[in-house]
Amino acid sequence: SEPTNTTKLSTAKNCTYILPRNLLKKFVAISDVKTQIAGIMYGLTPKGLDVESIGIKEIRCIVLPPQHGTFKTVNFNKILPHHELLNDLEPLGWIHTVGTDQMGVTDNDLYTHASFIKENKNIEPSSSVLLTVSFTPGSCGVAGYKVNNKGLKWAERKRGEEGRGSEVEELWEEVELVLSEKVMGFWMVPEGGMWNWNFGAERWSESRRWGIELENPRGFYDEKFRGNHYWNWERKER
Repeated sequence: SEPTNTTKLSTAKNCTYILPRNLLKKFVAISDVKTQIAGIMYGLTPKGLDVESIGIKEIRCIVLPPQHGTFKTVNFNKILPHHELLNDLEPLGWIHTVGTDQMGVTDNDLYTHASFIKENKNIEPSSSVLLTVSFTPGSCGVAGYKVNNKGLKWAERKRGEEGRGSEVEELWEEVELVLSEKVMGFWMVPEGGMWNWNFGAERWSESRRWGIELENPRGFYDEKFRGNHYWNWERKER
């Protein structure tokens, strides 16, 4: 059934994260079920309530960085951008799609999360989370996780190795996630709107500096991202 205002998506032991429904709907709409995409989340602690002690964070913005992905992982520019619209917000982590009903955090998630925190010294690890949006036939699921210190150290030590053995559930914990229609979020994309490099991954660079602008993102298969396809068609017609 469709929730009217807020829906509790997952239970957890500590902090609660509020995810605006409009951000989730757009994120799903621009995605591809076989290729992961990612966004960097920004938010704040709401004022006017005694929320400091109970730990409530509202996600207010998702920034889509330049990126390309596969079914199992996504590569994106992890250095945080600068923009005046983000001055009053704090980075809260990142969100990405997965092609199946993923349970828990994968090795690739751990590596990416640890790298994301390492690249940005102003991120507070204790409030930085990763959200997964999984696609199943006819629906999607959302879950939130916080990687603990043990998980961050493991990712640095074991990068590129296979398997975690008995450590699998000791490296992260679930966070409480609430989907809300009362809180609205906004989008920011790279200047020019070019966030999807899956059709030109050879030209993508993780170290490239990038500016951002306020704009709703284009869909995964938008013609802007597939210039080479149109160029090749034109050449064939000649």
